[in-house]
Amino acid sequence: MKIAFSTLGCPDWIFPEIVSAAADLKYDGIEIRGIGNNVFSPDSPVFSKDNIEASASRVASKGLEISCIDTTCIVCDEKLWNIELIKKSCETAKALNCKYIRVLGDIAPAPGNVDDENVIAALKEICAVAAGYGVTVIIETNGVYSYSERLLKVISAVGAENLGVLWDIQHPYRVAGEEISHTASALAKYVKHVHIKDSVVENGKTVYKMTGYGDLPIKEAVSALKEIGFEGALSLEWLKRWNRDLEDPGIVFAHYIRAIKAMI
Repeated sequence: MKIAFSTLGCPDWIFPEIVSAAADLKYDGIEIRGIGNNVFSPDSPVFSKDNIEASASRVASKGLEISCIDTTCIVCDEKLWNIELIKKSCETAKALNCKYIRVLGDIAPAPGNVDDENVIAALKEICAVAAGYGVTVIIETNGVYSYSERLLKVISAVGAENLGVLWDIQHPYRVAGEEISHTASALAKYVKHVHIKDSVVENGKTVYKMTGYGDLPIKEAVSALKEIGFEGALSLEWLKRWNRDLEDPGIVFAHYIRAIKAMI
């Protein structure tokens, strides 16, 4: 397994700082979810046509990979995604030698009112476009798709070889009440990328903690991933961009790689 972090955790870092930190801390990869003020990563100047080759070279020269490009597309609502955003994400992924782009099927971690047929139609169109770039689309276990069986029905209906799953270990466990072993077994064939976070629930609200300081069964998830032969990235999703009160990335990223290596 590889170890990565999402740029959600370092919203104030410029791209060279992100790459240098990943290399210095001995990470394998970086998940791109916003650079600076550009939440939609392909709009970042470092990924412009003039700069993306140099950015890809910077990553490769440090022995790193771009593990995933997270789009801003939420495919349950036609107003929250469009094919041009998908094309731009795929172009960026291809230029950065990145295998995966992530989409969401539901708007929030809590399940919403989602029409599976709309999601299936959207994913068919998205996967067809992504295939032209050699890119795999991964849909996150989020919202109504925290429930493994519902997500599997959608994947089966889409029937695209380049469609997989981003397993965020928190959502099926907290939202759907699934045991880690159940989610891992159900989604084993499709898991391409994993979000690791830790948290506790206090007064009905999720409070995020550094790895090992919450009560999410992360070690169990790592063991389950070993059993299914997962070889992708365990990516720390530290939600600093959305919650500036969380600990700073310099502290959290250094702690995470020590903690997750011990679990592996």
